[in-house]
Amino acid sequence: TNAVNHTNLYGYISKPRERTDLIVTVKEAIHKYIQERKLEEQNNILQNMNQILEQQVEERTIELENQKVELKQKNAQLKELNANKDKFFSILSHDLRAPFTTLLGFAKLLHENVATYSPKEIAHRAEKIHASADRLHTLLENLLMWSQLQRGVMEYTPENIHLHPLASETLELF
Repeated sequence: TNAVNHTNLYGYISKPRERTDLIVTVKEAIHKYIQERKLEEQNNILQNMNQILEQQVEERTIELENQKVELKQKNAQLKELNANKDKFFSILSHDLRAPFTTLLGFAKLLHENVATYSPKEIAHRAEKIHASADRLHTLLENLLMWSQLQRGVMEYTPENIHLHPLASETLELF
């Protein structure tokens, strides 16, 4: 009766009802009722799957947005690091130029005037060349140590130092 009523087939059963027509109608009503229930079940399953997929898409979108924010932050950090690196190289090239200029200048003077300079003047120029080369060597050694520290190759071992000689050397560079 439920199957017949839900499928709206009862109105098509001719009256007086014959047994075979009634059996066929009831079978068809039951079949249609079962099909509708299956269709309803599948529709519910699809709706549930759709909700799950929408939730997954929303979660993935949030995750992608977070990754986007993180990438923007890392990009800004990289830009800042790159700018610092450029500034460092600018300072480094400037600091290397001064001792080289002194070294080259005194070497040129000595070379061009070796015949006219007295041994005392040659010794004085050679001393200036040596001092400039020594400062340049110290600068390069410090740069190498800094590089090793940055790469984690060298262990950090702090030690006490006398500031006066270090300050004097630094002032001499300038």
